[in-house]
Amino acid sequence: MGEVLPFAPDSVFGPEVTAAMASAFDRACRTITGHAQIDLVREIIAKRIVELARRGASDEEDLYQGALRALGFERQGSDVPSGNPPTS
Repeated sequence: MGEVLPFAPDSVFGPEVTAAMASAFDRACRTITGHAQIDLVREIIAKRIVELARRGASDEEDLYQGALRALGFERQGSDVPSGNPPTS
């Protein structure tokens, strides 16, 4: 979770939302393990999760799916993204 919080300096989330954010971040990073996982990608994941939480999302699955969609992935089965992330 320490990797998500720096992208939410002015936000305060309850313990349940914070735990969901941490789990979603970890899952999204594990899901894209086979793809380039540079710091920028991890930052995009973290920022998207924070944005969704600020908008009221608190469910881990919603946060996870939103993070993958920010990278251009669409879910196809259990934790398996389809396609490739955008290359631009």
